[in-house]
Amino acid sequence: MIRKYLFTVVFTLLFPLLVGAKMESDFKRSLDCIFKALKTKNYDEEMKSLFTLDAKIGYFPKGQNDFILPQLLQILPVPTTYSFKEIESRGNSTVVDVCYIVSDKSNFLIQFLFTEENKIIHLSFDNFTNKTLKRQLKKIKILPSPFKSNFSLENKIICVKAFLNWKEELFILDNGYSDFILNSNKKNIQKSGISEDVIKGIGGKAQQMEMAWIDMFNWGGRIWKNDTKVKTAHIPQLKGKGNEIAGIIGYEVLKDKLLTLDYSNQLLEIGFYKDLNHEISEYGKLLMKLPFKIKNNLPVFYVEVNGVTYTMGLDTGATINLMKNKYLSAVENLLYDSEATSITGFNGNIKVTKYKIKETKIGGISYNNMAFSFDDHLLDKYHVDGILGYEFLKKYITVIDFKSNEIRVYAEIKQRM
Repeated sequence: MIRKYLFTVVFTLLFPLLVGAKMESDFKRSLDCIFKALKTKNYDEEMKSLFTLDAKIGYFPKGQNDFILPQLLQILPVPTTYSFKEIESRGNSTVVDVCYIVSDKSNFLIQFLFTEENKIIHLSFDNFTNKTLKRQLKKIKILPSPFKSNFSLENKIICVKAFLNWKEELFILDNGYSDFILNSNKKNIQKSGISEDVIKGIGGKAQQMEMAWIDMFNWGGRIWKNDTKVKTAHIPQLKGKGNEIAGIIGYEVLKDKLLTLDYSNQLLEIGFYKDLNHEISEYGKLLMKLPFKIKNNLPVFYVEVNGVTYTMGLDTGATINLMKNKYLSAVENLLYDSEATSITGFNGNIKVTKYKIKETKIGGISYNNMAFSFDDHLLDKYHVDGILGYEFLKKYITVIDFKSNEIRVYAEIKQRM
C-alpha cells in the first residue's frame, strides 16, 4: 500500500517533466519582469525581449509591441503581488493565466501564451471586468497598417497615384527633395503667396517657391493632409504618359516611415514600424542590413569602389548614379561602355557621359555593372561623394527604413530593368 502511494506521488511529480509540460518555475523570470514593469511603468529592453516580434497584444494588431505595451503599462493598475491561476499546455505552446492583486483588494487577470522557447506570442485581457479599465483600453492608439501601391517608371523616375483635392493625380516619389511640393501649374489649387524657400534644380539652379492651400491629399488611405498650406514649384518639363505631374512626395512625407521598393513588379510598400518577420515572409532571404545617417534628406552610407571608400547618398529620384569628377581617375580602370546621355530636373537637361563600373561593394554585396556619371555641379547641394538611385534600387528588393536608419536588402530581382 505504501509502495503504491509513493509511486503515485512520484509519478504525479515527474509526469509533467516526462511529457515535456512546463511548470510555474519555467515562467517565473518572465512574469517577475512583467510584474516589475507594472510597478515601475517602465518598458525596458528586458521586458521587450520577452515578446516575439509579431506578438499580439489583446485585440490590437500584431507586431506593434513597442508602441502598444508602453501605453498598456500606463493604463493598468499597480499590483502589489501576483499569483499563478492556471497553466495549460496547447501543443508546443503553453497558456499561463496570472492574477494580479491591487492594493484596494481588487484584481485583474492576464492570460499569456508562451512559445516553446518561452517567448510571449499573445497577451490577452479578455477577462477584465473593471468597466473603467475597459474604457481606458479603448484609448490605446495603434500604428496604421502598411499599404502597398503600384508605381510606374517615367524615364526611370518613380511615379505613384494619390488623391489631391478629391481627384486622383500622379506624383513623383523623391526623397532628394525635403518637402511635399505641388506643381504650381495645377489648376485645382488655391495659391496663397510666396514662400521664403527656394528649390535648387539640376546643376544647383535656384527657383523661388510659392505657397498654396489644398483641401486634401490622400496617399493609400494612410497618409493625409487636410486644409493646409503646402509649397509649390513650377514643374513644366516632368510629364508622365500624358498625365501632368501633380507634384513631388519628398522626404517630409517619408521621414518616419519604411519604404520598400520592388522594381521587378513595380510595387512599393509604405510601412509604419519595423517587422522583420513580415519582410522575410514577403520578400525572402534577408541579404544585407546597412546602417545610414540622414544628411540633407538622403540616407548616407559607405560604398567601396576599387578598394576606396566613399560616402554615398540614396536618392529615389536619381535616374543614374553620380560621383564627383575628382574621383574619375581613381576608378578609371573599372569603367567601360561609355555613352552620352542627359539628366532631367527642375530647370532643364544637363548632358553627361555615363559609364558602367564593373563592381561596387555595398554592405558586403557586390553590385556589378551599375551606370555612373561624374559631375560636380549635380552634387552641389548634398555634400557627399556621390549619389545612388535607380541603378542601385533596381537590382534587389530594398527596404529604406527611415525610422531605424537602416537599409535592408532582400532577394535579388531576376528580371533586369
